[in-house]
Amino acid sequence: MLVKCANPSCSKPFRYLRDGQLFRLEPAQPSRGSFQRIEWFWLCKECSPTVTLQVEGDKVIARPVRREPKRSEQAEGNLRLRPAS
Repeated sequence: MLVKCANPSCSKPFRYLRDGQLFRLEPAQPSRGSFQRIEWFWLCKECSPTVTLQVEGDKVIARPVRREPKRSEQAEGNLRLRPAS
């Protein structure tokens, strides 16, 4: 049962699906003859833009989202050198 945000540093209680993002994860590979284990995790609307969930072995880890640079930031990083005249 979902109780709170899956981000360990957040304590926002789970009340409505619309207040965040739901994740369906399969933490571990089942051994032969056992059932596939599926778990549900929820990130609140404050955490979901900046945090994502990853499976590492049999644990689920909250990690910061890798932010892609904005187009203007990319342009600043692509400076062209001109030969000296």
